[in-house]
Amino acid sequence: NGIADHNILLGAGSTEILDLVLQFTALKKGNFILAETTFDYWTAPYEKLGLKKITVPLTKDKKHDLSAMLKAIDSDTKMIYICNPNNPTGTICSREELISFIKEATKKVIVFVDEAYIDFTKEQSLSDLVIENKNLIITKTFSKMYGLAGARVGYAIAHSATIGELDTV
Repeated sequence: NGIADHNILLGAGSTEILDLVLQFTALKKGNFILAETTFDYWTAPYEKLGLKKITVPLTKDKKHDLSAMLKAIDSDTKMIYICNPNNPTGTICSREELISFIKEATKKVIVFVDEAYIDFTKEQSLSDLVIENKNLIITKTFSKMYGLAGARVGYAIAHSATIGELDTV
């Protein structure tokens, strides 16, 4: 990923990273935003912790509606989750679209990008952006591209200060 080791936090698969980021987010009550439909197995427990789930419909071509997600941010929003490529639709937001979105959204909230399937595309990871952006967290896994689901190795990529905060959780 071309980043330093202090920008990485290992986990037992990317599911542990998903859980960790949501626990971190749940420390401050509020809401989180995600697409309807996306990978959301992890959302129910966090609604029980007091976080409200806000869903934003996909566009007609089944992509994340990044503009609508920006508009959905309010003073209680703590995080936006983007699965890119999206699971289960397989649609992709381009790097340029996401960079523009992240620049705006991270002024107010954490943007959590799940890149579990990025290695199956021609898109470049957003990992280089974490060096300057404390509100961007990326998760990756070895289970998809490298067929190591049984090894349960996933990791977060984030600004070193953010990694430190996640590590305390």
